[in-house]
Amino acid sequence: MAAKLEGGAYLSSFVDAVLEKLSAILEDDDFVLEGNDSALELLQKIEKSLYDVGPVLDDAELKQFSDKKVKKWLIDLQDALYKADDLLDELSTKAATATQRDPGNSSPWSHYVDSCIEDSGINVIGKTVATLESVKRRKGYLRLFPKESAKMDISSWRIPSTSLVVSSDIFEDEDSIKLFQEANNRAVHMRTFLYFSFLHHPKSIDIESDPCLLRQQLGCLRVLSFERLLLASLLDSIGELIHLRYLNLSDTPIVTLPESICKLYNLQTLKLKNCAQLEMLPSSMQDLVNLRHLDIRGASHLKAMPKEISKLKHINFLSDYIVGEHEGNGIRELGTLDNLHGSFCISKLENVKNSGEVLEAKMGKKKHINTLELNWLPDGDIDDLQTERDILDKLQPHENLKELSIELHLYDCPEIDCFADEGLPPSLKKLQLTECHKLASWIASKGLQSEGLTHLELCRCSDVKSFPGEGCLPASLEFLELWKLPNLETLDCKGLHHLTSLKNLRIRYCDYLNNIREEHLLASIENIFIGNECPLTRKLKEMEDLRIEFARYYMDSDYSDDDYWYD
Repeated sequence: MAAKLEGGAYLSSFVDAVLEKLSAILEDDDFVLEGNDSALELLQKIEKSLYDVGPVLDDAELKQFSDKKVKKWLIDLQDALYKADDLLDELSTKAATATQRDPGNSSPWSHYVDSCIEDSGINVIGKTVATLESVKRRKGYLRLFPKESAKMDISSWRIPSTSLVVSSDIFEDEDSIKLFQEANNRAVHMRTFLYFSFLHHPKSIDIESDPCLLRQQLGCLRVLSFERLLLASLLDSIGELIHLRYLNLSDTPIVTLPESICKLYNLQTLKLKNCAQLEMLPSSMQDLVNLRHLDIRGASHLKAMPKEISKLKHINFLSDYIVGEHEGNGIRELGTLDNLHGSFCISKLENVKNSGEVLEAKMGKKKHINTLELNWLPDGDIDDLQTERDILDKLQPHENLKELSIELHLYDCPEIDCFADEGLPPSLKKLQLTECHKLASWIASKGLQSEGLTHLELCRCSDVKSFPGEGCLPASLEFLELWKLPNLETLDCKGLHHLTSLKNLRIRYCDYLNNIREEHLLASIENIFIGNECPLTRKLKEMEDLRIEFARYYMDSDYSDDDYWYD
């Protein structure tokens, strides 16, 4: 559980990080220390001490193998650095909190610095200064001098652990628990707490009664993971872990998150993947101004996003945005989030009542999104079909989009075209349409031309009877899946022959499909998958074509090929 130092890199980079954080506090115009001259002087002493010890680190790390006093000096320095880092973190956090509550007023910051000096007679900053200056003075006694960086073998030296990894089977007996508690007691500056649970053996921990989770050591945590833990709630005290950067609650049965989680102003990553019972996110999430990564994939019970997500200026990964019905959680909140990367899903688009709001989302400016999913829910309240058409037209993504998935539950709708004015993005690779009845019929008859398209899926589109029409799909297509097309009767031979790049053809739950002949099967096709019994099944089996694979569907699921057994 111990970390290793490599030359002067570890502590040198740590010193640099603390200096950078301290400089930001001293130089930021918003952090005015007027009237707190003593505090300013103490912070400057911390800065001077760090500048003094930095140049001798390489010399110290070389001599510590032969001199135990030098080794002790390095450990003490690391301890002092942790304390300084925690102090500066706390100062920055409290100042940000005060500024957020009263923007433009620097006095809350000053009052907080005063409290650090005078609260209960304990000089918090002064004690940190004293520790660092003690370490600095000893470097002369130990004859440590600035030295050119040199390579050295220090693999035998281990520093006190700052992380604790807990496996789900550690609580099997009293001896294991005792060992765990001993390890926890040694982690005096714990930065990381990972609870590792085997998939087949999830364990439950009573957080309220487990002292290890409430110890003072946790106040320094940067990383906290309870992934796959049987955890239904978090204590309000989670908000006291102000240094926390990473919180992972994925695959837990958690139902609610305390509002105090919004006090974690340094939090950068919040993972809630597959928290299927989570009902809502904290209402003040806009206060998490340093949040970079929010993953709520699989959190299927969430009804809407909190208000003012647009204030999360630094966020670069947002897995999903659930459109709400109110001003502060509508689709226009996406307008300022231009730095989103990777895949992105917008759901409950039926809550958009005015298509003009979609333009304010500025989807075309989000250049780093490569996969976009647009969902209208089956039970959504759709009042105006023309509005939905306009929304599709105005959700025009940037031209380098790689994958687009549309789940649009529209019935008795006009024959609408996706992105009618400008066409599909030229770099689009994958398109999935689910219950887009008229849209799929339009594609089957009039065509879908996108030169880069390689993957097309049509699912639960009842108006399609023959597919694909001649020339209606691009020759670049490599994968075609037809799934639950209840009225599909014919695979058009002319349309198939045009698809000279097609490698995979998958047909599932097309119960009335009865027309295809062996000569229609292109030589380019490597695999044909028939996922259920249909009138065509017997004819295809008689062909004895090794490319054709048959499976029967025995479970009503839309999500996995594991639900098939193969003939």
